[in-house]
Amino acid sequence: MRTPTRRRGALRISIALTTAALALRAASGLAMSPLPALVAGPGRDVADWVRLHADLRWGLERSAVALQVLAVATLCLSRFLRPCFGAEVARRGFVASMIGLGAVGVGCAGYASPFALYAGGTMAVLLNVVIMGHHPRAVVGGYVAV
Repeated sequence: MRTPTRRRGALRISIALTTAALALRAASGLAMSPLPALVAGPGRDVADWVRLHADLRWGLERSAVALQVLAVATLCLSRFLRPCFGAEVARRGFVASMIGLGAVGVGCAGYASPFALYAGGTMAVLLNVVIMGHHPRAVVGGYVAV
C-alpha cells in the first residue's frame, strides 16, 4: 500500500524548515542547545541547578505515588467488573500504569530516592496478584493461594 504523497510532502517540508532553522542558528553564532534557558550563564549559579534537580526529584516521587494508586485502582476495576468494555479499559490502564511505574522507578533510582524501591515493590506485589488469578482459592503450581 502506497503512502499518500501529501503526507510525504509535508514531512519533507518540515524537515527542510527544521534544517534551515538550525543552519541559521549555527551561522549566527547562537547556541545549539534546545533548552537555552537551562544553560549556565550570567545570573545562573549552582543554587538554580540544585533547585531544578530538587523539583525533578519531587515530581518523580509524586508521580510514583500517583501511579501506584492508579495501578491498584485499575487492577481492582479489571477484577471486579464483569467482562465488558470497562474491564478492558481497566486492563489497558493497568498495563500502562505498570509501564509508567517502571519508568518513574528508574528515574527515582537516578536520584537515589527510596521511592524507586517502593515502585519496584508495588510492581512485584501487583504482578504476583495478577499471576495468582482472581479466584480467592486459586491453585498455582500445586499450591493453594491464600
